[in-house]
Amino acid sequence: MGNEKTPSDNLVQHVHLARKKGRRDFSSVSLPTPLIERIEEVIDELGYWPTKTAFVREASLEKLDKHKT
Repeated sequence: MGNEKTPSDNLVQHVHLARKKGRRDFSSVSLPTPLIERIEEVIDELGYWPTKTAFVREASLEKLDKHKT
């Protein structure tokens, strides 16, 4: 029973980026759990990104670069 997920755990997993002194401000985002699970699979398969945060940051920057005006 200890590791069972609640319905809210199944819907959304929070990615929290802590605010660090002397650095830019950071915010939290919520992503659907299936998306996070797929990201974890890609990270495990390729071993390139050290964290989910690193993957999401790089993907976001690539998307922003692709669609910059």
